[in-house]
Amino acid sequence: MSIDPTEAVAEPAGRPRTVDYALYAIVAQVALAVIFALSLVTARGYFIKSWRKDGLNADSAYHGWSDQRLHDHFPSVVKTSIITAVLFAVLVLLIAKYIRDGKNWARWLYIVLTVFPLSPMADAYRFIGAFVGYPPLQAVVSFLVSVAAIAAVVFLLVRPSWPYFRRNASTTPSPGGPISFRGMFAPRPPANPDSTEPARTSPRAKSRRNPAE
Repeated sequence: MSIDPTEAVAEPAGRPRTVDYALYAIVAQVALAVIFALSLVTARGYFIKSWRKDGLNADSAYHGWSDQRLHDHFPSVVKTSIITAVLFAVLVLLIAKYIRDGKNWARWLYIVLTVFPLSPMADAYRFIGAFVGYPPLQAVVSFLVSVAAIAAVVFLLVRPSWPYFRRNASTTPSPGGPISFRGMFAPRPPANPDSTEPARTSPRAKSRRNPAE
């Protein structure tokens, strides 16, 4: 039995819930990471005290620093943390946009960046030291960042998510557009949306339907 390439192909199913849950977790991850960086402003006393204690060690980077120097150093640390968190948030949301569109490479890129220990975005491991080197507020937020990252990885790897990325590996990419939280979770449009123009029918397909013509 031969297959006529002119015959209509069924539209792919919609995005599975597991992928949507992964996207929710990714947005929570980046939001919490930015909140963590911003919250460092409230921890000046904790970090100054910690750096002063570390300065007693001759091998410490803060050895010999005066209290004034430590206080002057704190704003630059917070500023660097906020800028880094925002840049990583933009990068992760960009990857999430392609995950939403069913790009398998984006799924694996996010997983590698999240779980590879040497990655600067290895949020899956933040829970290990969350309650060791931070004040209570930052420790809780850091722990939640790790939970969200692990949840996103799990939802992307569970079996119900696989067909979505396989199906879209060979389809035409969806039209590009601005990235937004509203658009992040919008249903993915079909590969060939309905058009107002009449469908074209090949002569071969037409003759098969109407042999008398």
